[in-house]
Amino acid sequence: MIDIHSHVIFDVDDGSRNIDESLRMIAEAKNVGIGTVIATPHFLDHVLNPDKTMKNLKILLEHANDTGVEIKLGYEVVLHPLMLKGTGIVKQYTMNKTEYVLVEFPFNTSFELSCKVLAQIQQNGLIPIVAHPERIETLIKKRRLIRRLKDSGCLLQ
Repeated sequence: MIDIHSHVIFDVDDGSRNIDESLRMIAEAKNVGIGTVIATPHFLDHVLNPDKTMKNLKILLEHANDTGVEIKLGYEVVLHPLMLKGTGIVKQYTMNKTEYVLVEFPFNTSFELSCKVLAQIQQNGLIPIVAHPERIETLIKKRRLIRRLKDSGCLLQ
């Protein structure tokens, strides 16, 4: 089993606070049958610190080497209206360098505007996976929009 959405890299965003917590998360993943964890720190310019992310990922990989759980790098890309000016950069933040990209709808942007950003991401040959759709207020109120996302080629986590 693969966990495609995990904030297991410590001290970079709203996930694990330290290496010990990260290792506990990995141990729990193994206990429930997960063999691969894709670490997905948030990508939004003011949130992601690439140097710290890579440094802490390296430390995590060294400590988790013998856990039996493979750790891959992905990102959780927060959809932002500025991406309408160009979403090519998103290709750098896919899940383990595949065509899949985990995306998060922001709370302060309209659903329609976020869908425009999604469409542009898809035009770049990527397949969006919508993170925690159960938190998207518009989807909660208008369930039919879930079908619209799926019909457009999005996957939902």
